[in-house]
Amino acid sequence: MRLVALPLFVAACGAAVPAAGRSVVVQTIGPIAATVPVGSVLADGRVVMLGGQDRLTLLNDAGTRTVQGPLRFVEGTASPRAAAALARLRAQREETRPKVAALRRSSPLPPPPRPVSLWDWDVRVTGNFCVLEGKRPALWRGDPAAADVLTIGGTRVPWPSGAAELPWPESVALTDGSVVQMAREGAGPAMVRLRLVLAADFVSLAEKFRDAGCTAQFDLLVGS
Repeated sequence: MRLVALPLFVAACGAAVPAAGRSVVVQTIGPIAATVPVGSVLADGRVVMLGGQDRLTLLNDAGTRTVQGPLRFVEGTASPRAAAALARLRAQREETRPKVAALRRSSPLPPPPRPVSLWDWDVRVTGNFCVLEGKRPALWRGDPAAADVLTIGGTRVPWPSGAAELPWPESVALTDGSVVQMAREGAGPAMVRLRLVLAADFVSLAEKFRDAGCTAQFDLLVGS
């Protein structure tokens, strides 16, 4: 499915530019990448300050569009169609895990750390990982203080101290349906099934995650 680019929106630094609802960042240029990385989900009402060198490409319920700094960018409210579709998807997800959802709501403990980018995979986890076609994802760990070594697809990759993310190795092919084994030093292996996806808007991306069984990414995307 082809992505449709919408017009470029440019404003003065003091102006607020409304968006079309919850969005996924699909490309970043400039210093803003440090605070709003690719794969970030911008919820309704999120305010982003873009400098003169900053540019974001977003996927929302209207398709894709680009915003260029300098400007003050405010994430708007989703359209009624998109809001209804996301509510339906959330309800369907909760129906499949009633016990997990109840325990999560009643537990006094904070949830464990998880990746903030849709395109980062927690190397401790076994499951389905949706990868955007034409893009190389990253690997993620929640305890980045010490150096480590990750074995993935038979390749040993050094993981520098202080780095939470590790680029997906070029030597490990991203093939739809393939299963990749990965493990950190001294840890048990995780098995990851890759699913390649492409979506024209925010809702269709959520549907692709649901259909492909990419539950961690679905939960991050729709905020469940």
